Amino acid sequence: MAALRRAVHGLGWKITHDDAAAGSLLASTRMSLASWGERVTAQVSASGSGSHLGLSVALKFGLVGWGAQQRSATKLLDAVDRELQAPPPPPPPPA
Repeated sequence: MAALRRAVHGLGWKITHDDAAAGSLLASTRMSLASWGERVTAQVSASGSGSHLGLSVALKFGLVGWGAQQRSATKLLDAVDRELQAPPPPPPPPA
C-alpha cells in the first residue's frame, strides 16, 4: 500500500479515500486535454508470496475517454513499479 500511495502522490493525483485495513484506495486524476479527469479505484490483496493490485479507472464526466483511462492505468502501474524498485525511504529521525 505504501508504494501505491507514493506512486499516486508522485503522479500529482489526489487520494480521496485510503483504507489500509481493507487494502483499498480511491484517487482522482486531474483534468487534461484528453479528459475531465478520472476516478481511480485500487485494491491491494495478498497473493501467494506477493501482492495483487486490481485497478479500475472511470471517467468523471463524459462517455468516451479516447484511451485516457488506459493511459492513466498504465501511468499508475509504471509508477508503482518504480516505487517498488526504489530503495526504501530512510526512517524518520528519533524525536
